[in-house]
Amino acid sequence: MDPQAVLEVAKLLAVVIPLIVAVVGIWKTLAVVRVKIEAETRLKITSEIESQIKLLELFSRLMDVAHARSGYHFSETVAEHLIKQDEKQRDFSNAVIAYPVGVASQDAAIAAITMLAVKHEILREPAIQGLQTIKTFKPEIAARSLERIASNG
Repeated sequence: MDPQAVLEVAKLLAVVIPLIVAVVGIWKTLAVVRVKIEAETRLKITSEIESQIKLLELFSRLMDVAHARSGYHFSETVAEHLIKQDEKQRDFSNAVIAYPVGVASQDAAIAAITMLAVKHEILREPAIQGLQTIKTFKPEIAARSLERIASNG
């Protein structure tokens, strides 16, 4: 074999081998970046779902206030008296005491529900369902709220 030919092949390999190493390194780096991007995308989706769950939970609490409910207490004293009564007359739901909500709080909650439903698509259907129920005892305010949601939806 000609020494000049060996020298030419060695020069060619000296250029090609580093290029191959660089390409393989870039390919591996891109694979790692792709995996990291996929993980960040999954994390973003999970975070968005958690955020929506929290939003819906707080919205449900607001709906309780709009429906004139702010909390409950099970009275053990009332339950003890109910136990002493005849079995046919026992109604343990009478031992549950609901805390009242003021009219202003209730009206403000309905207005807040309306504004949130207009602003957030995810809250629109729950708001409409809740306002349909509220319409049975606060027809004017609930009807106005439903109209506003429908006109902005």
